[in-house]
Formats: sequence, C-alpha cells, structure tokens
Amino acid sequence: MAFQLDHIIIAVHDLDTAMMDFRALGFTVLYGGRHASGTTHNALICFQDGSYLELLALTGDSRSDPHTADFSGLAQGAEGIAGYALLAEKLEILIPDLRGRGAAVEDVVPGRRLRADGAEMRWLTATVAGEMSPFLIEDQTPRTVRVPNTPEATQHANGVAGIVELEVLIAHLDEMTIASYTKLLGISPWRRSAASATFVLQGVKLRLTPAVTPAAQVYLAKSKTSLYRLVLLGSAPQQLDPTLTHGALMQIVTEFP
Repeated sequence: MAFQLDHIIIAVHDLDTAMMDFRALGFTVLYGGRHASGTTHNALICFQDGSYLELLALTGDSRSDPHTADFSGLAQGAEGIAGYALLAEKLEILIPDLRGRGAAVEDVVPGRRLRADGAEMRWLTATVAGEMSPFLIEDQTPRTVRVPNTPEATQHANGVAGIVELEVLIAHLDEMTIASYTKLLGISPWRRSAASATFVLQGVKLRLTPAVTPAAQVYLAKSKTSLYRLVLLGSAPQQLDPTLTHGALMQIVTEFP
C-alpha cells in the first residue's frame, strides 16, 4: 500500500469570490459542481502531479441526501486549510487491514458530485477517527471525471506544477503521535528530528512540526484544524497573500529538497 495525496481542502465563505482571488494569484480555477448532499459546492485547482486544491463553500441549502458524504462541517467557521484526502484503492480490503494495524478508520460512505456539464462522478470515502484530516477516497468513476488532467486544467500562469509539502502542527511530537501516523500510512518517517517528523507520500512530504513558535501556537489555538502550511513547486518563489488565499498559508518555491 502506498497512499498518494489526492487533494487538500481550503474552506471559503463565498466560492465565486475565492475563485476570482485565486485566479488573481495566477491559478487556473475550474468550477467543480455541487455535492450530492446539497450542502456544499466546490472549485478545483488541478496540478500536473495529479494532486489538486479544492475550494469548498456552503451552498446555504439543507442536506438533501442523508446517505452520501456531507462535507459541510469542513466549510463552516473560519476560512483556510480544512482537510486533506489520501487516494486509496479497494477500501473494502484496505480498511480491515488498517484496523488490524490499529488505525481508527470508519466505515465507508458513498459520495457523488454533479459537474456543471451534467457529468456525475462517484466515489467512496472513509474518515480516520471521525475526522477529515485525513480521509480516504476511492474513485468509483474514472478519476479524470473528478479531477481533470488536461493541459488546459493543469497549467497555471504562476507556473505551479504541484504540491511538495503539507505542514501539520502538533502540540507534542511524541512517540504516540508518530506511531498513529505510521499505523495509518503504513510507512515510517523518512526523516525525523526533535523539530519534525516527515512522511513521504509518493513525492509529497507530510511534515509534522511541534507548535513551538508563538505564531504556530496562536494558529493552533485559534484554528479549527492543525493543517498549517502548503508548499507548492512553481517557476518563481513567492509567499502568497493570505487575504487572497482565504487564510491558507501558501508558499511557492522553485526547488525543494
């Protein structure tokens, strides 16, 4: 088993405004569609490495289908990075294996979304300990229906080609925390020190960092999530304006060790 980072969710209050702001930063932004629950809709920023950012907003409607995944909890409250998904295969086989290793993975829930052109995509999700950071996703329809991979979709004016790191704040980087990630991901940390522990998911680094700086402590105290910072690979280094990224701390680098 080798998980791949599927996508990272950025909660926004108004989807149209967020799409406009991310386009101003040089991203190609595609309207994704409305989830079958009726409570949320999204837009996608797709990358050449196969990952993407999901801008997620509430529709203002009540839940219309109680039998499909409901992502409204991620879009409520403050804007910013709200969750991430790991791409999986054969969840019906994988979940018992993960539980056998001690990972607290919930039962599978189906999900659906309609694109603006009417195409329907279907998938299965499973949360970890009831949370969405991360959750597992398995496509039931071709992934390209859910995640466009054409040059028109994956090329960006700012030159971003993919995600290289997601930093996660941890109150205390101890053996128990590292063991919980190892049980879920099925791999040991690629690099570990007193300052961080880094797992590598098919080229994307998931870095666990103790919240020791004042800024990190304030973020962890006020944020609804421990997901802290995104590092993207692009053609020119840049620290993106958090007012335009709707609270998500994002940095573009030209190379990454």
